[in-house]
Amino acid sequence: MFGLRDALDSMRAGLFAWRRMGVVKRYIKGAVGGLEPKYSAAPVPRWLVHAHLIVDASADADFAALEKAWSAATGGKGRLLLPPKLGADVRDPLAAASYITKHTDWCPRPGALPENTLGALFQHTRGRRMYLSWGTGRAP
Repeated sequence: MFGLRDALDSMRAGLFAWRRMGVVKRYIKGAVGGLEPKYSAAPVPRWLVHAHLIVDASADADFAALEKAWSAATGGKGRLLLPPKLGADVRDPLAAASYITKHTDWCPRPGALPENTLGALFQHTRGRRMYLSWGTGRAP
């Protein structure tokens, strides 16, 4: 319903392909984050599935090359949004974790979503691994 299953599958496949590309392996040692299924009712009801990642990037990371690799991995779907300046870091792990796991999208307040949309959220996220980690983002 509303394409959520397909959007989740497509996003996960794009991330999987992207992180295995040579340029990504060269500049990114690991990451931790999560998929976020956000519902938008306007202008057309749809799911906007995206990911928030904290990446362990090398100081000389070529973000333009990483963006180009994202486009190649996803067939031009979506965008890779990067920090405004190289070297951005996470100073507050709790705030970063809260942002990655937005409760308003994962557990919307009562009445925030139409009943069938809430049902689709539960149906298509149940049993899925929504958190992502690889490389240095994994626990030792």
